[in-house]
Amino acid sequence: MASEPAVTAVAEPPAAAERVAGSARGRAVAVTGIRYGMAAAGLLLLMLALALLSTADMSVTYDETGHLRYGRQLLHGDADRFDDSKMPVSVLNALPGVVAEALPWSGVRHALGGWFAARVPTMLAGVALAWLVWSWSRRLWGERGALLSLLLCAFDPNLLAHARLVTTDVWIALAFAAVLYLFWRFAEEPTTERGLALATAFALAQVVKYSAVLLVPLLLLLAAVRWGPELVAAWRRGERRAVRRSVLRAAAAAALALLLALVAIDIAFLGDRVLTPFGDYRFRSSTLREAQRNLPALAAVPVPVPYPYLEGLDWVHHRERTGEGYGRIYLRGQLREHGGFPGYYLWAWLYKVPLPTLALLLAALIVAWRRRSALRWRRDLAVLLLPPLLLAVHLNFLFQAQMGVRYSLLLFPPLYVFAGIVVARDFWPRETLRRTRRAALAFAAAGAWLVVSVLSWHPFYVSYFNELLTDRRQAWRLLADSNLDWGQNERYVKRWLAAHPQAVLEPPRPRTGTIVVRANFLTGVLGHDRFAWLRRLSPVDQVAYSYLVFDVGPEDLPASPRAAKATTASPLPSPR
Repeated sequence: MASEPAVTAVAEPPAAAERVAGSARGRAVAVTGIRYGMAAAGLLLLMLALALLSTADMSVTYDETGHLRYGRQLLHGDADRFDDSKMPVSVLNALPGVVAEALPWSGVRHALGGWFAARVPTMLAGVALAWLVWSWSRRLWGERGALLSLLLCAFDPNLLAHARLVTTDVWIALAFAAVLYLFWRFAEEPTTERGLALATAFALAQVVKYSAVLLVPLLLLLAAVRWGPELVAAWRRGERRAVRRSVLRAAAAAALALLLALVAIDIAFLGDRVLTPFGDYRFRSSTLREAQRNLPALAAVPVPVPYPYLEGLDWVHHRERTGEGYGRIYLRGQLREHGGFPGYYLWAWLYKVPLPTLALLLAALIVAWRRRSALRWRRDLAVLLLPPLLLAVHLNFLFQAQMGVRYSLLLFPPLYVFAGIVVARDFWPRETLRRTRRAALAFAAAGAWLVVSVLSWHPFYVSYFNELLTDRRQAWRLLADSNLDWGQNERYVKRWLAAHPQAVLEPPRPRTGTIVVRANFLTGVLGHDRFAWLRRLSPVDQVAYSYLVFDVGPEDLPASPRAAKATTASPLPSPR
């Protein structure tokens, strides 16, 4: 009887083995993606929670009332201006309160009609901005890079501070980031759908804040960087007809974007006095007044935007150039009436941006330079780096409204996207990362440092300073205004004064005892500089980081009668 053949293992065909391996890799990638996605969702929820929790005891800041008033005014059909910088986006903050007016339930009306509900839309805008940063970085650098970008954005103390307020600073940061992201997507694949999305985002940005007009030169520059060399090369090859067609299509697309912007502005400002002749405007700025005087032919030309839009732009330009109503500018112990300080925002970023964030941005520049041959600079990196660079130059050397780091919030989201390159999958593959544990530990330490640094100031994010400030009671010696004190902590100081009845809040004249002074009065930013005599003393305590406490003895009082006479209280400048 013949023996049965021995059973032997038969190897799978190579194609089948590759399919099994590919399936396993696919499952591993999916699991990894889910984990990173859950981590990202957790960060976004944590960001929202921090904003919600930290606003509970926060007082109304100096100009929130004006923004909310204009939003409510528009919802009631009135676009008339009472201030320069208030914009239609504040309708979103006013909406809960207006809806509450129509509800029959008093409890719901009270909840929706309060400041907490009015601030929630800005919080959601901040979370949306962080999500956009994550999504953009994920497309460029993968899951690891996206998570790092999101961490930097979610724990940006200045973004957290202003994502709780009824103002336009976070809204314009979201608008800028959305326009730049959609431009990048369009540059990647110029389809009609992506072009329309970009044009729509650009149009909506114009009703968020007047700084959105800067998108016009920025987008033109980015388009020249992205397509200019290709068009020049085609022209030199003799393909001039094709170049002309491309330029005409681009001009038509730009005209469409401007037309959509006009429509958005007209709708947002309720069409109020649209097509008013240029000569009928009552301008404040010398620029537009001289245009009326020197160009009489424009007097009868109808302006294709609502009257309040151009009126507000004129007021903003006038105030920014003259400093009217802004109070004084303060930097590192120096106080100026007008003109400001060149490089003001460089100092603000040095002290107000977390040190690990600055370190990671520097590391990203180093990595990008070393890997420059593998990167698409004109398509991917120009849109991340050129706008922040140009905005930084504008803010530091051309912009006169130096009242706080909040004006530069729109500059950072593209940089956070760029920072994801330091852990990008293509530049730090898993095998390399295992061999360089010190790099991985350095990234983890930077992230932990960032979280601890920011949370150590909770809930007082407006007053955040990084670790270059070793004594938080001395922050006022570096920066003031909305960098430190924006009227957000009045509830805290009232409770502190109730617990310390011997203390006196901002006495009208020099006196001995325990004196409490808000930072903007101490530095002379607001009101007459009537507490200059206190600046030579060191505070013994602080309240909510924006009020300083001094123990004043007889020897500390000013000897000069003139100094004592200068302590008469004066009205504050208009809210900013």
